[in-house]
Amino acid sequence: MSLVGREQHVLVVRTNFSLATVIRANRVMKVNPPQGEATMAAICHPSFINRRPEKTLFPLGKTYATPGAVALLQELDLSPFEFIARHWQGDWGNLDPEDVQANSAALRYGYRVLSSYEIGSGQKLWIITEADRSATTLLLPEEY
Repeated sequence: MSLVGREQHVLVVRTNFSLATVIRANRVMKVNPPQGEATMAAICHPSFINRRPEKTLFPLGKTYATPGAVALLQELDLSPFEFIARHWQGDWGNLDPEDVQANSAALRYGYRVLSSYEIGSGQKLWIITEADRSATTLLLPEEY
């Protein structure tokens, strides 16, 4: 599988298995990672690229998802890209006032940014962008 253009956002599923999970065109599939790589990247769904939010608050860096997050989104037939877009635009989801204030400070001073979305039957999906803006990860709270 080849990647087209480094400017496009990719979603990499972090895994320690010999097969990596890839999200492409809203389908989850298993692929063999390239030699020497622990993960495989997928080109972001075209509808997400074409609908890139006009106003974004910070760089996402590389975009990752844990196997648990991918499994939950697949089980509920939800796209990860809608949650990434919300996070990118400052819709932090279901955070308490202290975490909202922490995110405001993070935008100003370059700290970690957290979003928490309730999906399904009370299940949560977290999205964390690292302080240096090198990476954004979708994960379940228990995977933190």
